[in-house]
Amino acid sequence: MDIRIEDFQRLILPLEEQIHVHEDALAKLASDQQTRQLKEAAVQERFESERAARELQRRELSGIVARERKAFERLTVLEQGLLAVDELARREMEARARDTRRLWDALDNVSNDTSQDMDPSLPSQPLTSLLRLGGRSLQHAEHC
Repeated sequence: MDIRIEDFQRLILPLEEQIHVHEDALAKLASDQQTRQLKEAAVQERFESERAARELQRRELSGIVARERKAFERLTVLEQGLLAVDELARREMEARARDTRRLWDALDNVSNDTSQDMDPSLPSQPLTSLLRLGGRSLQHAEHC
């Protein structure tokens, strides 16, 4: 064979240079991959942290909503109770007003009946007028 060592060296040198170039490229790719992996890990950690924070916020919000719902239910019960008491008070006032009206009407009837039996020459005033005035006309007459 006529191939000499020099010819081999001429062929090997460019191949060695190409191998170094490829090794450098591979090292850069490996470094870039490692940097990318670190960045991805940081992003993943941030993502997990935000997920945990949102879950905590969701739980807090659920608690707040539950407390507000209970407060609203209590307020509704109190409002219903207040309306019931108000209705009872209104009915009681109406019943007392009816009783008072009947009492005054009965007193008026009694005073009208007795005034008819009295001497017409005497001035008469219905008993209910005196009671409604609180006996002011009697007090006024005593002072005069």
